[in-house]
Amino acid sequence: MAKTPIGFYKKDGSTRPITASSGRHRSHTARPTTLSKYLNERSSEGKATRTGAYSPRMLQTLKDLGVPLNAKTSGHKKFVNKPYMDLNIDWWPEGKNLRIAVAHNSIQEGDVMADPDMEFRYTPEGNLIPMTYQNDYAGKYDDSESPAAIRSRAQFSEMWAKNIRAQGFIKR
Repeated sequence: MAKTPIGFYKKDGSTRPITASSGRHRSHTARPTTLSKYLNERSSEGKATRTGAYSPRMLQTLKDLGVPLNAKTSGHKKFVNKPYMDLNIDWWPEGKNLRIAVAHNSIQEGDVMADPDMEFRYTPEGNLIPMTYQNDYAGKYDDSESPAAIRSRAQFSEMWAKNIRAQGFIKR
């Protein structure tokens, strides 16, 4: 059964519907949080590194995939490597930072499903901070501002980056 669209987004020049379960409505909403402001203010002082909320392996994976970390405009890359789910990466400027969405996507009953979808904030100091986690198949969305939740997302993203490499998305 098709879900009722709640909006639309452009992909490859065509307009596609967004449904409540597709998750795409969250990916391009720049929503400042208290913790993200804290991390932005503190990262230049080196204090935020104590939270352990950074993802160096995912950062290297994004570099190896050719994501332009100095981008001043929005962009998108799609990687297809069967039998695995497609890997989609979107990025857009967010103030002095760059917001990056990384997702494994598939289609279920006409809806785009994320398994998982994570958003990161890349700071001018070179830190990649995991801000959100979503898994549509598990019905989970996490954008908690607690340092423990961000550390948990960082740990997951490090494991995911290792899996992205093991699955052959990065060609050497």
